[in-house]
Amino acid sequence: MYSRNMSGALARMARVWATLLAVLFLFLGGPAAIALADEVPVSTAEELQAVIDSLNANGGEATVELGADVTVTGQGRRLSNGTLTIHGGGHKLTSAFFVSGSAVLNLGEEGYAGELQIVSAQPSTGVIDLSGTATLNVYDGVTIGPASPIGMPGGVGCHGQSVFNMHGGTIADCSSGSVSGGVYLDNNAVFNMYGGTITNCTGVNGGAVGLAGGTPLGGSGEGLSTFHMYGGTISNCTDQYIGGGAVCVYTRYPAVFIMDGGTIEGCTASSSRYGYGGAVLLYSRDARARFEFNGGTITGNKANIGGGIFIFAGKTTIADGFGLHNNHATAGGDDIYSNGADVTLGKVDT
Repeated sequence: MYSRNMSGALARMARVWATLLAVLFLFLGGPAAIALADEVPVSTAEELQAVIDSLNANGGEATVELGADVTVTGQGRRLSNGTLTIHGGGHKLTSAFFVSGSAVLNLGEEGYAGELQIVSAQPSTGVIDLSGTATLNVYDGVTIGPASPIGMPGGVGCHGQSVFNMHGGTIADCSSGSVSGGVYLDNNAVFNMYGGTITNCTGVNGGAVGLAGGTPLGGSGEGLSTFHMYGGTISNCTDQYIGGGAVCVYTRYPAVFIMDGGTIEGCTASSSRYGYGGAVLLYSRDARARFEFNGGTITGNKANIGGGIFIFAGKTTIADGFGLHNNHATAGGDDIYSNGADVTLGKVDT
């Protein structure tokens, strides 16, 4: 009869050998199907690539824990099938991930205490790009960023029918020279923010989060991009062009922004020419667009016009008790400014 200690040692040894065998199969000409019911230790790019290649070829689920800082380039950054969960173990992963198809990427896990920082491997790309029907889940202990690409968001780009669920963690110090710095949504992409923090991000048309119907470089599309903020905090983010220091909806296509909880604070629309909406800028003339402020707080933000919220176009509802106070605008509308849009305004908490 084996002791528990001996059984645990054998199990760990089996997981190590599974990873090593997978790497061997790669060099022999094809990805192996890895038995990944348990957590697999990963300390090199080759070991992580073996797991990803197995998922892409065979599907299934895999959980890996980093045993060292790892830098991944090439195909090891592309996940198109299966479910990959990455436990950081207190380490940094340098890799611009492209998640496509129906793949699921979990960064951290509910109840997992180890920390993970993930940064882009290339200055020209953001950290994570989602397309197809891919899903990204981020949990406490995970930090995305820094990253500073020019033509795409620094943190997470969401395209197609992809879904980004932020259960916790942090997106920090991400910037872009052409779109939103933290999270960008187009087509039918959805961002659900349940918790966590987006902070110190800088962008164009949304310091932290930007919604648009087309592609980042102006392509066509008629999707219903959606940002639903249930909780969490967006802080100290800056838009450098039209506006929306935290959240910018600026599109001729339909879009949805719903704030049911959380806090937006200390954000800035910094452009002296425009600078609309220190926290939120809303613009969509499509009848399907919907903007709701049901709960949460917007405070301590600043802009040229509309220190808290600037509503240029789009049906907007602000519920009784919504926290909207102590924002500042240099030219008008400290807390809220409407450019004649359809706005239902309740009694806000000032």
